[in-house]
Amino acid sequence: MIVGHFAAMDTARRALHAEQTAGGRATYLSLSRKLMALFAAQMDALNRHRGKGTTQKIVIERVLVAPGAEAIVGAVPNGGRGDGG
Repeated sequence: MIVGHFAAMDTARRALHAEQTAGGRATYLSLSRKLMALFAAQMDALNRHRGKGTTQKIVIERVLVAPGAEAIVGAVPNGGRGDGG
């Protein structure tokens, strides 16, 4: 990934050189674009591998607890309906 990023930046630098011809500029910019897309794809793959590819879903619901009652904060199996008995 580091080499790909370095290559993309180097080709962009070469494309923007003052003495670069129009054809050379177009060629280097095209190559730079491809290398930047490759770097972005590698970053996506790395994030998926690290487990950052999915977003966490948090649901907040309204819960009423009467005075003197007890409540549980956290994950409750079976939707809080007990053991079915």
